[in-house]
Amino acid sequence: LEILAFSPREQAHDVLVSYNKYFNLNSSKGRIGTSSTRRVATVKYFFPRFETVEMRGNLQTRFEKLKNGSCEAMILAYAGVKRMGMEDLIVEDLDINSFVPPAGQGAIAIQTSINLSKERKILFKSVLNDLDSEICISAERSFLKTMNGGCSIPSFAYSFIERNELLLCAGIINLEGTKRILRLENADLNQPIELGKKTGNIVLELGGREILNEIREKQKK
Repeated sequence: LEILAFSPREQAHDVLVSYNKYFNLNSSKGRIGTSSTRRVATVKYFFPRFETVEMRGNLQTRFEKLKNGSCEAMILAYAGVKRMGMEDLIVEDLDINSFVPPAGQGAIAIQTSINLSKERKILFKSVLNDLDSEICISAERSFLKTMNGGCSIPSFAYSFIERNELLLCAGIINLEGTKRILRLENADLNQPIELGKKTGNIVLELGGREILNEIREKQKK
């Protein structure tokens, strides 16, 4: 299989969900549920008074755990919550500059067999692909590849188009939430791969390589 196209992107930010409509990160205390290393580290960095607890499973399972008191609130992707029709449980939209999303959040990648004919690939892409999404996510995926990251690495990358220019906000945070490297770089719209590589290399040189080495050493234990 190969990725052929990307759907129009939903809003990419994270949200706080809770059955307590008065719960928020600025005034409340309690336990925040998430299975994301990026979100755990970001909570520690910006809101260290909160305890984080691991929450795994599909959304229905997680919401059932939330209802049963495993935590007071959860951090999830807005796109997933919206697509499940659970927006009424959103109590706070999280700042995308603080909780920078992971590469590709909010978009749906469309895969096809590599054995499809070139004509069919061109036809399908012309119908299914959203060009702005493809440009932005290509930059994010290029950054992720440069960082040699994955779902267990707390890196983040969010690209957007502004005034006919491509921007990429990306970086990494250590697991303890004590060191965060963030860069905002720009390029022409026809240079998403180059932008991702450039930003990734800058982050690595600014200390990202040391953070990655520390994380991998801990994962070996």
